[in-house]
Amino acid sequence: MRELIPGALWSGTELQVTEMVAKARESGISASATKDPQGGRWRVKVGDKELVVEERVSPPGTPKVPPSAGHAGDEHTAPPATHEGAAAPVPHSSFVGNKGTKALTLEDVPSHLHGACALLNGAHTQKNGPALGPSTTGAPFFNAHGPTDVQITTGNKRVRVHIEMMPATEDVARHNFKDPNRSTATIWVSEKARPADVTRALAHELAEIQSIAAGAPASGGAPGAGLDAHQYGRKAEVHTLLFEIDQATRTAAPKTDQGGELKALVTHMGFEPNTIGSNVEAKRILGADEVARIDEALNKPRIVLKPTVAHPKGKMVGSSWMFTIDVNVPGGKGPVPVVEGIIPMKPDPTHPGKFLVDETQTLDFTIEKTTEVNGRKMRIEVEGHKQLTDYVMKEAISQFEAEFHEKPVMGGLLVWDNKAAFQHAYAEIEQVAIQGGKKLTKEQIADQAILKTKYGEARGKQGYHVTTTVSGNTEIVTGDPPRLAIVPERVEALARPKVK
Repeated sequence: MRELIPGALWSGTELQVTEMVAKARESGISASATKDPQGGRWRVKVGDKELVVEERVSPPGTPKVPPSAGHAGDEHTAPPATHEGAAAPVPHSSFVGNKGTKALTLEDVPSHLHGACALLNGAHTQKNGPALGPSTTGAPFFNAHGPTDVQITTGNKRVRVHIEMMPATEDVARHNFKDPNRSTATIWVSEKARPADVTRALAHELAEIQSIAAGAPASGGAPGAGLDAHQYGRKAEVHTLLFEIDQATRTAAPKTDQGGELKALVTHMGFEPNTIGSNVEAKRILGADEVARIDEALNKPRIVLKPTVAHPKGKMVGSSWMFTIDVNVPGGKGPVPVVEGIIPMKPDPTHPGKFLVDETQTLDFTIEKTTEVNGRKMRIEVEGHKQLTDYVMKEAISQFEAEFHEKPVMGGLLVWDNKAAFQHAYAEIEQVAIQGGKKLTKEQIADQAILKTKYGEARGKQGYHVTTTVSGNTEIVTGDPPRLAIVPERVEALARPKVK
């Protein structure tokens, strides 16, 4: 490359232009190059700088620019045709690329791009999830390189993806990746897309590109057959909407109508929202766990029991006190165990055959809040109680206290909903502390986080002080925009009666 006019005009070959763009991107700097349709010149953008390169012919024997050497050598320097490789509009929804109230720029993209990468990376271990895996390179599946570039990994392949803006279209985003043997791609985002849709659209495009690189057909997936790339893209949209719905519920933050968006999307995918919970094809395409989450978000399927039907029983079994709730559910074969609690006791030395509270033991519960009825997961509730946990705590403590004249110490490992709620709360509290310049220990964060779970709330209502012991680390996706956060893997709680 030779500078002809300082800071304005350069001279170089096509190979030198593509190498410059590639090197800039490898350094995490946004870069692109577009050839003048009339020929002879390239318009190159590196970071915030723009320059013009006057093309000179390569010397004889110089290697030709391989199609994958950089985005300057891609087949398209403009977005492909409408709906081709697209996060296309969804009927009866607001997911359309021209509904934004103001024009977006590339500066608006990074938080959405990093959020989409976090969501897809977090989903790669999910059975039948939107991201493929595992990677044989050890690299993250979707690794953001700078503000507008991502490296996608699948198997032993890597695809470098660059993000650009395009004039307002119906499609929220489009990409140009068709050939699984290529190593570069471009995603264009509509400049009039709603900000609320950008993370979802980018997740669609990234998942679609990854699936094509892995050998999925671009479209045409038939019932019972392998999924096509567009289906992987729509799965990524579903995953994004479910995360946003859960996040809004956790934080009580106002959000666009993601429930309505989810309903429109699954309808567009050919599923009836009201019966999706038992739809076999939906479970094949989206995964059983994801379908259960959709059903919960849209329909909230419930089995509501009357307190007189729950039959909570606390009694001594051997040398332990046990508390159980077994219920009959529609379509079930016999009683279903919903709650089981147990605490070892110690013999009463003055009354043979009787038992006393052992201060070293805790009452540990297993509460199964869901059961399957006709292929559909349904939550169990007790009439008059907002949460099943509230009812269980009230009944168990009442019966234990009536028999032994004191409240039990309660403990146990957090699992399922409570563990997830704890981990998200932990990540949020830690981030707020860091942003506020506060130094909190792991234990301090954990003791605050437990109070934001149903586990902590239910025991707090019954006059308990709850503390935790945490160990190990794991990674979750949390926040708005989504991000990966390291949180405790094992959470053990201890609830002691407050001293009056």
